Amino acid sequence: NRAFSQARSPFAEFLEPRLLLTGGHTGSTNDPGEFYYSLVSGTHVYDSDHSRIWADDSDIVKLTIDDDGSWEHEIFFDGSDVGLSHWKEDIKAFTIRDNGSILISTSGTTSVPGVHYAGGGDLLQFTPTSTGRHTAGTWEMYVDGSDLGISHWENIDAVAELPDGRLMISNQENGNLNGLGYVRGQDLSVLTLTSTGYRTRGSWQRYLDGSDVGLTSWSENIDGVSISGDGSTIHLSPRGTAYVPGVKAYDEDVFTFEASHLGSHTSGNYRNKLTLNASRAGIPSWND
Repeated sequence: NRAFSQARSPFAEFLEPRLLLTGGHTGSTNDPGEFYYSLVSGTHVYDSDHSRIWADDSDIVKLTIDDDGSWEHEIFFDGSDVGLSHWKEDIKAFTIRDNGSILISTSGTTSVPGVHYAGGGDLLQFTPTSTGRHTAGTWEMYVDGSDLGISHWENIDAVAELPDGRLMISNQENGNLNGLGYVRGQDLSVLTLTSTGYRTRGSWQRYLDGSDVGLTSWSENIDGVSISGDGSTIHLSPRGTAYVPGVKAYDEDVFTFEASHLGSHTSGNYRNKLTLNASRAGIPSWND
């Protein structure tokens, strides 16, 4: 399962890489763009010239796809440089904000300088002073999920930021959110924050009801999300294999939904080709 983040300014356990997208451009090996992703376990990823780099599960990798179809991976965020060293501190979800800071949720309990015992239902904010192979910066608690109804087993496994600053979130498992009620792993909820930190306050609304648009099985749980435009173009990566009208996506891939109506009665259409075919961009696939 995978976290992916498409470029705005700057998605199974075991051997499968998790691709998380956030951001602006779309891309494939035939459609140039930038993607940011994190892997569920460390592995080599390959450039189009057959060179490779090692990416750990606490890193964020930038994938650039050029006009000629060539591609390149580079480390954007090195988690081991800034305290993400335990397996529980693997990156589960992230988004890169317009101001350059990164919101990160980890697989389990995390302790980093400035923040202790954050859980998988929380979002930490990392403000970098440098990125790449020598990442540095500061941490702070941004969203305490327990204040908003996110339990330890529900956890955050996808997050993106809307143009108006609201956070779009998918939970790892089915559960209940304060004031909104029951949500599924195939749904997206939107959070309007009124205060952040250890006393987080805010309200939830339903953003995308996955059952309305063909996301019904466990393997179709959303574990990577990105938005572009006015928030109606939603790029998704599934936990396993997704079968939706017009396209089949494995858990490393990204597919795109164009919404005509959002909320409790979601409607719209899927693009009939993948936005990112990860196996054709040097990210190992164990499902093809």
